[in-house]
Amino acid sequence: GGGIRNSALLQVANAKLSNSTIQDIVLARLGNANLTAMTLTGNGKTVLASGGSHTLSSTNMGYGSYLKQGHTLQNDGQLRVDAGGVGQANYLYVEGSGNGIGASRLGDAASKIVNTGEMTLSSSGGNLVMRRYNGNNDVVFENSGKLIKDGTGNALIYAMNLQNSGDVHVQQGKLQYWNTPMQNNGRVIVDAGATFEASLINNGRLMGNGTVLATAGVENHGIVAP
Repeated sequence: GGGIRNSALLQVANAKLSNSTIQDIVLARLGNANLTAMTLTGNGKTVLASGGSHTLSSTNMGYGSYLKQGHTLQNDGQLRVDAGGVGQANYLYVEGSGNGIGASRLGDAASKIVNTGEMTLSSSGGNLVMRRYNGNNDVVFENSGKLIKDGTGNALIYAMNLQNSGDVHVQQGKLQYWNTPMQNNGRVIVDAGATFEASLINNGRLMGNGTVLATAGVENHGIVAP
């Protein structure tokens, strides 16, 4: 319930933080991080370390987490973002640059998500949403690792620019990406019975036995391999 701020480096081997704020820290490196309803703010970076097992969850009241004022969240390990079951919710809000109406401070850079490890978006009936709020539409979600959707429920990535050079693997349920077409330079894999709802520009490989719902179509410059 407190705050950690104004430091060059924060390094914790086993971090369990709930309803807390990391603010104006140049680099926070967390191993085996169990994060609940966090606020990460200021022009720095929080790294979930390689080799670590990490979770990002909401409170029982449904309060989610925030990336604000140019902060970057980078996962180098195994991160699970879980919405839980029916009636539960998990929100991750990511702030755009501060030139837009409603941004927290004029001139702030856009916040960013970077995944170089394995990030699993899990929903077995709960509401899982990762979305931009405030500011301009310049939030980037950069995936060069594995982005996995499991569980029979839905997960939504909204108003963020998903750029994939790794794997986006929809194993179960539905993964929805609502924004301008997704840039795929890696692989998008949709398993049987699963659905990927996204328009995309494919420079890599689109494959699987599932369903792709693309309201604005698929512009293909790579390989489509059903």
